[in-house]
Amino acid sequence: MANDILVVNNSRLLTTDDILPAIAAINRQVSTDFGPAWNVGGTLYFGEAPEGAWQFSLQDSIDDAGDLGYHTLSDGRVSAIIDVAICKQYGSDWRTCLGHEVLEALADPSCTRMGEGEFASFILEVADPVEEDSYAIDGIPVTNFVLPAYFGFNGNRFYDRMGVLSAPAPALRPGGYQMRLINNAWTSTYGDRANARPGYMATRENGRRAWRMREIG
Repeated sequence: MANDILVVNNSRLLTTDDILPAIAAINRQVSTDFGPAWNVGGTLYFGEAPEGAWQFSLQDSIDDAGDLGYHTLSDGRVSAIIDVAICKQYGSDWRTCLGHEVLEALADPSCTRMGEGEFASFILEVADPVEEDSYAIDGIPVTNFVLPAYFGFNGNRFYDRMGVLSAPAPALRPGGYQMRLINNAWTSTYGDRANARPGYMATRENGRRAWRMREIG
């Protein structure tokens, strides 16, 4: 199933010229890298989108302090907030933050999907475990993401798009993050923070993760 996503600019820090190349790069990532790997589809739009499109807002504030971005589900429609000002303040790239939320929403719109078999206790966040890593598409940084084998969905030995992970969950990259359900309680695990960039996304304690715990826990 393909999903339409309307990106709305409510940030005073960005112009159309900033946003359009990012949208083009993420669309290419979804169509050539992420979509085939995870068997999902999606298209980002700016300005106008088909009726029923998800709405992702680029803005200079967020309702969970310290969060860079998150997505949620309400009345059957996914929405997301990306705080451009906080991204800039913490030295994070808003383009990888936007792509992060796009990929995770496409893979798990309702924030309820889990791994398979021995990995069934791991919540399926496809960008969190490798969220500091990025690669370029047409000169635009896009977020790394884990592949289905990371969560036990197939038997190949490739665990992320960039090939920087050598093992499935619970392996994490520096600055990476994951949440696991153990004895009916959510347990948060972080990668090597000593080698992580200060203020990156793995420092978040609120946003989607708190929402997920409220809804599922």
